[in-house]
Amino acid sequence: MSDSPLPHAPAAPALAFPPTGAAFSSLPNGLELFVKEDHHAPLISVQAWVRTGSIHEGALRGSGVSHLVEHMVFQGAGDRGPGELAKAVQDSGGYLNAYTSFDRTVYWIDTLSEGLDTALHVLADLTTRATFPHAEFAKEKDVIRREIDMGKDDPGRTLSQLMFHTVYREHPFREPVIGHLDRFNAVDRDAAFQYYRERYQPNNMFVVIVGDTTPAAAQDLVQKHFGHALPSFAPPVSVPPEPPPAAPPSPSPPKSPASNSPGASPASSTPTSPPSKSSASSSAPAAPPASSAKSANAKPSSTASPPVPTPLPKTASSTSAPNAIPQNAPPPKPLS
Repeated sequence: MSDSPLPHAPAAPALAFPPTGAAFSSLPNGLELFVKEDHHAPLISVQAWVRTGSIHEGALRGSGVSHLVEHMVFQGAGDRGPGELAKAVQDSGGYLNAYTSFDRTVYWIDTLSEGLDTALHVLADLTTRATFPHAEFAKEKDVIRREIDMGKDDPGRTLSQLMFHTVYREHPFREPVIGHLDRFNAVDRDAAFQYYRERYQPNNMFVVIVGDTTPAAAQDLVQKHFGHALPSFAPPVSVPPEPPPAAPPSPSPPKSPASNSPGASPASSTPTSPPSKSSASSSAPAAPPASSAKSANAKPSSTASPPVPTPLPKTASSTSAPNAIPQNAPPPKPLS
């Protein structure tokens, strides 16, 4: 296989995003805010996006620490303990959940309009005040181990992980978001908490709010709950580039039929003689060969059908020219 890179494809045009009408603002600590008003129903959807995922794990690459952090923040944040964060959202008529991907971790709440203050308070606690209680760490790791085992029983997930691991040779996209079990087991509480403190910075996050509110009211509440977080310098994470794909191997030239037939006779590879001029100019069968010249010059029979010739035994030459008229056979009646 050749290792030469493929020719570079022409640059794709830049993505053009449709206008949304969302209002954009930012806090002094670098947190960004997007607000889209929609007053059709008294509902709000709030999301806190952290720009970190499995490709940003650095020395912990392939351990699933990003996903582990997502689990641990629910076990205690601010002045709330395990289960109390979700209960606060449910008591205000909302629903709380989260997910981790390659390049982001997202916490989201759907709730009633009057639940916006509670939703932002909970999201701020999760992303800036998580406590990582020691008593909950081992329990949560067992939960994730069960998730890893369940993923092995899911054909779709198994196939997806195999595809990414095959397509990417260097980029951390080749590692599963949930991590490899051996590397996951090696992550302790302090390593996970340090990752949280480095990556969960206000200048590395943004908040999205869509629903029955106004940009001014939303910004006041975001400032109230997120304004305390101070930005700090986080060590840059080096993501190795993926090398260009290697060119596919050149196709082999097709083999001749003679080389595919060991022991074939020379006659079997001899091309059939081209038809005569007279046979090429009409739809009648080809004229007999020169050895049948006497029969060819005879007057055709006046019967409706020419006599059926007696078939000759098959020889190598007769199989190589299936359309030739048998030797010594009377000629066919020409078309009128």
